[in-house]
Amino acid sequence: MDDALRAGIALYTAGDYHAAHEPWETVWLELPAGDDNQLLQGLIQFTAAVYHARQRNWDGAVGLAERAQSYLTAVPTPYRGIDVDSVVAALRVLEADPERVEREAIPPLHYRGRELTAADLEIKGITTAASVVATEYEGYDSEVVETAIDYAREEATGSEAQFIRLLTSFVDDRDHRGIVYNRLRQNVERRQAKRDDVAGLFDSSVASKRAIIETLDRPPEVDAGQPRFCGVSVDTASSRPEEQFDRRNSAKIGENGGKSTQLTAIRVDCRPGLSVDLAMDNTQ
Repeated sequence: MDDALRAGIALYTAGDYHAAHEPWETVWLELPAGDDNQLLQGLIQFTAAVYHARQRNWDGAVGLAERAQSYLTAVPTPYRGIDVDSVVAALRVLEADPERVEREAIPPLHYRGRELTAADLEIKGITTAASVVATEYEGYDSEVVETAIDYAREEATGSEAQFIRLLTSFVDDRDHRGIVYNRLRQNVERRQAKRDDVAGLFDSSVASKRAIIETLDRPPEVDAGQPRFCGVSVDTASSRPEEQFDRRNSAKIGENGGKSTQLTAIRVDCRPGLSVDLAMDNTQ
C-alpha cells in the first residue's frame, strides 16, 4: 500500500497527473471497504479532476472534484502521511473554478508535509513508477524499461546504482525524459551484450569444435594420385594469451585481457610433408 501510494504521489509531482492513478488503482481494486479504500479512491478522483481541468474539460473536472470530496471527507487526517484536509480544500477550489489551473500552479499533493519525488522512493516505488511511465506514453519500449528494472533490482542488493539512478531520472525529469530513456536503452543493450558474450563462450564452444572437425574430416580436393585422406587429431592444452603460435602453420590467438585460455589444438595431415595446426579458443 505505502509503496504504491508514494509511487503515485511521485508521478503526480512530476506532472504525470493521469499516470499517477495507475499505482493507486492497482492496489485499490484489491482493497476491502475502509479508510485505505476511501483514500485511494478519493486520490484517483482528485488527480483525474486535475487532469481534466488541464485538458480544459471543465464539466468533467467539476464532477470529479465533487466526487473526490465525498470519498476523502470520510477519511481521518492526516492519514498515511497525507494531509487529507488540504486535498479536500484544493478540491473545493477546483470545483468552484476549474479554470484556475490555467492561472495558478497545480495544487501540490504533499506526503508528510513535503513534495515527494522518485528520488525519495525505495526500489519498489521507483520501479513501479518507471513501469507506469513506460506504458503510459508512446515512444518508450516497455521491454527495455522492464529489463532495466530487473537490473535495478539486482543493484538494490549490491554496491552499484547505475540503473536505479537512470530509472529515478526517467520518472522525475519529465522535460528530458526522452534523453534519459535513450541513455537507459543504451545501457541495457551494453549489459545484455556483455551477458550474451559470456553465455556464448560456453554455449557455442562444443558446437563450434564439432563443426570444425566435421569440415576438416571431409576428403580434400587434390590432384590425381595424391592421398585423399586427412587425419585429424585433437589435443587440449593450457596456454596464455600472450603466447603466439608459429605463423607458418598455425592460427594466431588475440589478446584476451590477460585471462588463461583453454586451447583445443587440431592437427591435420593431408599428404606427406604437409600438416596444418589449428588452435581454437575454447573457454575464457
